Amino acid sequence: MLKKIEGILVFLLLIFLLSTLTLRLFGVETYVIASDSMAPNYRVNDLAYVKKESDVIKDDLKVGDVIAFNLNGQLVMHRIIALEDTHLITKGDNNDVADDQITYNQVYGMVGFNLKFGGILLNLYFWIIVMGLYVATLITKSIIKEFKKGA
Repeated sequence: MLKKIEGILVFLLLIFLLSTLTLRLFGVETYVIASDSMAPNYRVNDLAYVKKESDVIKDDLKVGDVIAFNLNGQLVMHRIIALEDTHLITKGDNNDVADDQITYNQVYGMVGFNLKFGGILLNLYFWIIVMGLYVATLITKSIIKEFKKGA
């Protein structure tokens, strides 16, 4: 039974990794959400899929879109609340005030969708803990098997 569960988990993980890598070929990048400024739709440790736009065309953007933009060297994902000729204004869904205006050149891309808690799967510490628990389980099973042989 444990082998079946293990096989299913490995299969699902491989599907996740392959689909994420395949999407990168089409200009879709993944980012782990770092704050709850867009809660409840986007939460900390969600994995956001962002379609990178090399040349953002004003006509492609509309109020209500969630975009990723460069703000002082950091990628921020907020919703567009106003469009002007030379700039746009964004706001996090969970924030009380709007962001400072940004230019269209700062727009990195459009947020397509997100995977709840998907960012955890990309966290190295998570995998260290999982592997540690897996090895501990194997060792415990071996010890129990040896005790049963001796009895």
